[in-house]
Amino acid sequence: PDARVPSTVTEEWVGREAVKVPAGSFTAWKVKTVTTRGDLSVTLFTWYAPGVGIVKIARAEQRGELQREGGSELVRFRIP
Repeated sequence: PDARVPSTVTEEWVGREAVKVPAGSFTAWKVKTVTTRGDLSVTLFTWYAPGVGIVKIARAEQRGELQREGGSELVRFRIP
């Protein structure tokens, strides 16, 4: 039997936003990505700071009644 489950991914540019993380304060572009596969839905918010890269990620996951959240933040960086 075919066990493949189709996935859908949507991305949306939310806008520019000031974000503060342990590595400092940045003006970053915020992007929302939603991935759905079967009963699983994952929403990511990613903040991209020009000249630095990803400075923050927030993740929310839902599968049926189960919900989980998490994320990561830039702690330090060095520009060569």
